[in-house]
Amino acid sequence: MNGWPKGSCAALYLWGLCVLLAGGVGARGATPNSPEVRAMLARGLAYLNSAPLTTQHAAQVGGQALIGLAAYKYQRRFGEGETALPPLTAQALTRIRATCGSSQELGSLDNYSLGIALVFMAEVQPDDHPQELEVLLREVLRRQKPNGAWGYPYAAQGDTSQLQYAALGLWSAHAVGLEVPTPSARYLMDYLVRTQDPSGAWGYQGNDPGTFTRIPQSTIRFSLVAAGLGTLYVTMDLLSAASQPTARHAAPGKLPPALRPVVETRSTSARTGLSGEEAERLERALADGLEWFRQNPTMRITSWQFYFLYAYERMESFRELVEGKSQEEPAWYNEGVRLLRELQEADGSWGNGASVGADNPVATAFAMLFLLRSTRETIAKVVDREGTLRGGYDLPADVSEVRLQNNRLVAPVITGEVADLVRMVEEGDGEQLEQLLQHPDALSLSGLSGAGREYADRLARIVRAGSFEARLVAVRTLGRQGDLDNVPILIYALSDPDPRVVREAQRGLRLTARKFDGFDLRDDAERAEIEAMIGKWKSWYESVRPGASFIE
Repeated sequence: MNGWPKGSCAALYLWGLCVLLAGGVGARGATPNSPEVRAMLARGLAYLNSAPLTTQHAAQVGGQALIGLAAYKYQRRFGEGETALPPLTAQALTRIRATCGSSQELGSLDNYSLGIALVFMAEVQPDDHPQELEVLLREVLRRQKPNGAWGYPYAAQGDTSQLQYAALGLWSAHAVGLEVPTPSARYLMDYLVRTQDPSGAWGYQGNDPGTFTRIPQSTIRFSLVAAGLGTLYVTMDLLSAASQPTARHAAPGKLPPALRPVVETRSTSARTGLSGEEAERLERALADGLEWFRQNPTMRITSWQFYFLYAYERMESFRELVEGKSQEEPAWYNEGVRLLRELQEADGSWGNGASVGADNPVATAFAMLFLLRSTRETIAKVVDREGTLRGGYDLPADVSEVRLQNNRLVAPVITGEVADLVRMVEEGDGEQLEQLLQHPDALSLSGLSGAGREYADRLARIVRAGSFEARLVAVRTLGRQGDLDNVPILIYALSDPDPRVVREAQRGLRLTARKFDGFDLRDDAERAEIEAMIGKWKSWYESVRPGASFIE
């Protein structure tokens, strides 16, 4: 049994038999696709779509993001090709983008809202909002305390409840390609190991001894133990991803046999780059946290019930990722389904009728994210990308050396001096260009001073006359440079016949201009729309560079 004591087997068997006789979850157990679970989810979403989101937590940025994420995840699984964002998701996206555009609002966000907003933006159309992702990531990193934790700004102590969302935000940002400093994950991991109770649990405000000799913690709750243990798994995966490339365990059935990753068998030390002593401390902390749950095997608690269920689902999902083991119908999920079936209200909501501290709309979002196995779905998407490479390009013809690196299927990294890489783009070798598309950071003009301008001019010529792959590499490289001198060629690229090149040009212009509102161009835009957009960008550039000339 995954995380359950041996003595519970008979009770679980009897429970399953009773459910089967009662016409509930079938003998094979529950999954998010089970008819009963789908019905519960549909009722929960109907409640969220009709309820006024004015309660204390639902009105906050974090609450709105959770609710929008639950609606988005539901549509991803059951939307049958629906592409428009659900209204709740669109509302949350608008709110978060507005917050990112205001330093005052961003600075006043609580850590819960900040971390959840970063998770939301990494899930919902991340390619369209790179600036907001960067803003949120920088703010999360800025708030990390010297002891490695996150918590209230007026307190030196870390807060286990808050740091779990900061950590999940860092993982989510890393999963979509943003750089998360390795020390940030190391410091957090050390803090969690230091503030673990001798019983294996975690408390609310960490009592940090400053050493790895455990001391008693206070205000221990189920939700906080799930938060602490789950965050340890998150940091372990972040450290593994930042270490040398390793094979990762993708969700079963997603990849052809030739591409199915091998379960990681190396030691914790080798995987994470930790010393042997550090790895032993981490392994002990994980084992003791799991043992605490084995000694306390219940999903039904009296406070923060739904917040706990989401934390528990996250903990088990990252545990699966780290251990390389996957269960489609685990006992803990089935027990959670049974509990949520009992606790769902007549109006489809979950909340304060069953748990102290619950806020019905947010509690309903937590319950839905648990039922959807939200974290597991995200991890599966990140790990295997459904057989595609980073950026959505097809797998190369030669897959003999394809591997999973940093949660993505990639071909071998292409390296070299900038001059050689630029020459490679000019020569248009298809295989080498494909590798550059898979590794956007391989070619960068940053920090090259005068020489960078020469290379930028050569790439600009490629934008005007190169192959599709060469144009795409050139536009991406120029756009990521953030140099105002590149704006004319990026504006020119808006008229490229391939929408992928146009999309990269838009991203580059937005990044360079720090301008995100009112400058959106659809992939299937008509010629008149394209010309209008080009005119808007030219007007903006002339406002910062009077007398500027453009490429026709």
